Amino acid sequence: MSIGDTVPEAKVVLLGATLVGKTTLVTRFTSGEFDPSIKSTIGACYASKIVSVNNENVKLQIWDTAGQEKFRTLVPMYFRGAKVAILTFSVCDAETCNEVSFWANSVKQGTSQMPALFVVANKIDLDRVVSREKGEELAKEIGAEYYEVSAFEGKGVDELLQGVARSALSAVKTDSPVPKTAVITPNKSNKGGCC
Repeated sequence: MSIGDTVPEAKVVLLGATLVGKTTLVTRFTSGEFDPSIKSTIGACYASKIVSVNNENVKLQIWDTAGQEKFRTLVPMYFRGAKVAILTFSVCDAETCNEVSFWANSVKQGTSQMPALFVVANKIDLDRVVSREKGEELAKEIGAEYYEVSAFEGKGVDELLQGVARSALSAVKTDSPVPKTAVITPNKSNKGGCC
């Protein structure tokens, strides 16, 4: 990348029940390490990481949301504008798997443009009660890619990160609100700025 080149940015949001390991997964994404001292997220936390995909870089703006019931009304503001939504559950807890459909519906209802969905089964290093087949079936039902990972051991995390980055980069490239053939005439009365 030469000086002056900008790295495209894409918003990624992690959703799921409390204690499924969303925050430890983000820590693995960004530092490559497992932090056993991490506590449950309150509201949302932000991290970023530049990932290289086929010799192109993309900056993932990763939003880790709280899974507790009392924070759920706040979560939709974090997935608006997301290019990728990672719906996480723990293979040790069937109820967290059942909640994946809730999160997928929340994203569908709360976004004008549906992000790419990833269903991620975490904690595969522990005794599981949710089979791979069940997770794959769930992902297929909601039109998502499926990954199994262990944030603790790091298994499958790099593959997931590459998959997310690939989808995010593709979404950024195809996200062009103005056709390239259009001619734009500046409006002098418009001072610019953000909405």
